[in-house]
Amino acid sequence: MSVTERTTAARMRSGSERIADLFATARQEDRSVFLPFLTAGLPDPASSPRLFGAMAEAGADGFEVGIPYSDPLMDGPVICRGSEQAISAGATLDKSLSILGEVAETTALPSLAMTYANPVFRRGADWFCDRLAEAGAAGMIVADLPFEEAGPLSEAARRHGLGLALFLAPTSGYRRIKAVAERTQRVHAFEQGIEIREPPSSRVRHLDRLGKCHITTQLSIVRRIDGPL
Repeated sequence: MSVTERTTAARMRSGSERIADLFATARQEDRSVFLPFLTAGLPDPASSPRLFGAMAEAGADGFEVGIPYSDPLMDGPVICRGSEQAISAGATLDKSLSILGEVAETTALPSLAMTYANPVFRRGADWFCDRLAEAGAAGMIVADLPFEEAGPLSEAARRHGLGLALFLAPTSGYRRIKAVAERTQRVHAFEQGIEIREPPSSRVRHLDRLGKCHITTQLSIVRRIDGPL
């Protein structure tokens, strides 16, 4: 099947369905899903889609497309610097959404926007979800949106057929894990941050808690890559 045929087929499925299909296929093949992250607009808005294309050719299953933002509170220095460079190169919210749309169109792979609460609610949850759906995105990740405040965006995403990933920390307890899993189609579970300074046994305990909660949604383990794979 050509990229054009895959893109046409993807357009006939909602974003949530495409995410579910991706994880189901990986489960059948007994492998993990690889969703690399890159900030839209790097190294510049015109060149950025080609980098996603290169990752697709290298075997990526889909993408997290970072929407550059001037105050990314939830991220470390690398992603902060990436946002600064993209904005300096001319990236805006609208241009970033256009890049996401081009990536979704040219690769036919599920693409999720990784953004922040301020850009979403400044324009409005429905406006943002409508633009994502129009661009062909499969869903979104809002890094600094607390679970307790995710209701309006969760409903808007559902209306537009988009997946919404919520976050779990290494310290999340059983009740919170279950509550987050019940609210979302996909869960991000951090294995960095606090745990990067703790012994490996802490990671085991974290994954053990996730397993005991019998999560039925897609589970993504967020890892930082420090060198060549």
